[in-house]
Amino acid sequence: MPRLSVPLTDEQHKAIRARAEAQGVPMAEIARRLLFLWLMDDLELPQGREYLALVDAAASYYAERGV
Repeated sequence: MPRLSVPLTDEQHKAIRARAEAQGVPMAEIARRLLFLWLMDDLELPQGREYLALVDAAASYYAERGV
């Protein structure tokens, strides 16, 4: 079975793991579902400045929560 490896910072990994555990869903399953949504055109990927703003917002949010 093919696999996908995604490099993450330690902070990203901790935040994703914490939210996945809170929802009781494995991280791999979250990634799988998001990829399928994107594949079916039900999820639009942010681009350029919109993407950078999203990354900054996520970093700030999790920094405030101490994750």
